[in-house]
Parts: sequence; C-alpha cells; structure tokens
Amino acid sequence: MRIRTATFLLLPVLLVSWLIPSPIVPAPALPQGLPDPMPPRVLQSIPAPGEELPLDAAIEIVFDRPMDMASVESAFQLAPHVAGRFEWADDAQTLRFRPAAPWERGQSYELRISQEARAQDQLPLREPFRLRFATVGFLEVAQVIPADGTQDVDPTDLAITVMFNRPVVPLAALAEQANFPQPLQLQPPVAGTGEWVNTSVYVFRPSEPLAGGSTYTAIVPRGLTDTTGGLLAADYIWSFDTASPMVVTTQPSDGAEMVSVRPEIQVQFNMAVDPASAREAFHLRRDGEEVAGTLHVVGNTLHFTPTQQLEFDAVYQVEIARGVRAAAGGPRGMPQDYTFTFRTVPLPKVIGTEPQDGERAAHPYTSFTIRFNVPIDPATVLPHLTFSPNITASQVITYYSAWDHTFTV
Repeated sequence: MRIRTATFLLLPVLLVSWLIPSPIVPAPALPQGLPDPMPPRVLQSIPAPGEELPLDAAIEIVFDRPMDMASVESAFQLAPHVAGRFEWADDAQTLRFRPAAPWERGQSYELRISQEARAQDQLPLREPFRLRFATVGFLEVAQVIPADGTQDVDPTDLAITVMFNRPVVPLAALAEQANFPQPLQLQPPVAGTGEWVNTSVYVFRPSEPLAGGSTYTAIVPRGLTDTTGGLLAADYIWSFDTASPMVVTTQPSDGAEMVSVRPEIQVQFNMAVDPASAREAFHLRRDGEEVAGTLHVVGNTLHFTPTQQLEFDAVYQVEIARGVRAAAGGPRGMPQDYTFTFRTVPLPKVIGTEPQDGERAAHPYTSFTIRFNVPIDPATVLPHLTFSPNITASQVITYYSAWDHTFTV
C-alpha cells in the first residue's frame, strides 16, 4: 500500500512539471554597429587582365585583408606550370609570385586561386579568382606605308613609313637619333634620311624623287630588337610600284577653239620628265603633216612653239607618243599615247553693228559698236575705220570689250 500511495502522489507532480514551460535562455547579442563578417576577395592584380607582363616581373595579388599564407599558396595554380617562390607584404595582404627564371616570351598563362584560400579569420575566398595574361611578345611590323603591292605611288613626294607593334627606341631628343637603328633597306638603293617620329614609328624620306615606273622592294631585316628585348624573328619584305609619267593637262585643252595662230603649246606631266624622250615623243600635225617648232622641257612641263605662224581656222592635232620617261629614270615610260586637237582662230570679220545697217531714227547721242567674230587687236580698228560724214580720231573715244569682241566708238 505504501508503494501504491507513493506512486499516486508522484503522478500529479510530474504532470504539473510537464505543463509548465521551461525558461528560454536568450543567445548572446552581437556588438552593436559591427557588420556581418564577409569573405575575403581580391582587390587588384598585376598584371591587370589583358595586360602584358614583362619577362622579369612578378605577379602581384592584393587582397582586402590579411590572408592565411599557407592556404593561399596551396590554392595558387599557374597553367602552364612555372617554378618560383612566394613573397608576402603588407602583413600578409599582398602576395607576389616571382618565377625562378624569366617568363617565356609571348606565352599565354592562366592563374587560378581556388576557394581553399582563407583569410586569417579562416573565412574562405568569396569566389575563385582567375587571371589570364600574356608575357611580352615578339617584335613585329604592324603596318607599312605604302602598303605591299601598292601601284602608282607618287615618286616625287614619298615618305616610306614602318610601324612596329611595340617600342623599338626610347623617348629621346632629336640630337640622339644618330644612335638609333635605321631599320629600312630599299632595292634598288635610295639615298635619303630616316627618322623615328615616336618610339615605334620610323619614317624614311628620299632625298630625290624615285624613278618613275619602277618596282621597289623594301626590307626590315631580322634581328632588330625592341626596348624589352623582343626580337624581329624574320625579314619583313614588301614591294610597291611608282607611277609612270602621265599627261595631266594641256594648253590649249582638247577641242579648244579660237586658238592663236602663234601659240605656245604646253603639256604638263605628273612628274619631271626626261627632255630627250619628251622631244622624241612630241608631234604637232595638220592633216598628217608635221609642223616644225622649238621644244624645251622645264621640270614637268613641255613647251612647244611653232617655227611659222599656223593657218587660220585650221584643225591641228598634238600627239605625245608613249614611252616618255621620268627625269629620275625608271624602266617603264608613259604607257599610252596621248592626243588632243584644237582649232585656230579664223580671220576676223564683222558680224554685226549697233546701230544696224540702214537703221533709221537712231538716237543722235548714241555710240557706235562693231561686233567681231574673234578677238582682235583694238589698235588696228580705228585706223581702218572711216565715217561719212567724216569724223576724225580726235573727236571720238573708243572702248574694246574682250568678252564679246566688241569695239565701241
């Protein structure tokens, strides 16, 4: 009975303790004003993405907080693999990787730092870090002017330009250019002066016009080095053709009318021409008959004056036969014949007057105008002009208009 009574008395106590909730113990509060801890991250890198790395330079990675050095070095991977050593600075916030030997020139690399890298507070890297970069490459010719295969290059005013992909010479005063390399060769040889207009652009200016109608080969020989030691591995060769002599303009022009019977015919070329070849090529003809005259060449202009006066109102043809050569030489002369024609002035005649012939009631104070068909010498008109009733020369004033060939009294 005692046992039963004890059991009976214990049940209400257990029931009451079960119904009463246990007190809740609050979690310790974080200090006010402190942000939640953030995982570490990379702030910057040397080289920057896409930047070339010098062959003797170290890779530098800057984190936003001190790092656990062992975990970062373990997470550091380079592809292709490069042997080297780690260096830490800024209280383990900056990592430098220095290769045991210079980097391979012109090689692309990829650096990865996995999330196994941890900060000193043991938080892992927020995300894997990846950096693609390349080391300084080889020296190359990036562009040339004139370009390879260019035709009809003006031989009289030419600057041959070579542009490289990286600096070849240091920044320096013009006085120091005498010590700089002269990287251009021309075949056939050309005298002139070369100049580095900046660290990677070289310009060569011939001292005299190049030969017309010629092919020139330009060479930048292999072995040239840039400021980083990059080597031009092979000769860079290209070629261009200079223009042949061509007729640019003539005086008189093709189809001209009213040309003087005592003309000086001029033929202008695109360059200075060889006088002997120009003299041999020039012909002035009327109805197939050669017209004699004197010819001389000044620079790029041929001058021809007929020995005798030409016929009035006649058509003449000028021919410059192909083969005219440049004064500077060259194997190819003017490639095609050039011809033009002109008509000489006709004999003068009166084509009208004001007042007209037979006109009545003309104004008594009017002037008298004679219109001619061609330009005339005004000094020759009045001596051949008579009036009835008579008017003497001292009683009149005359005026000549070359625009419409009118002589006014």
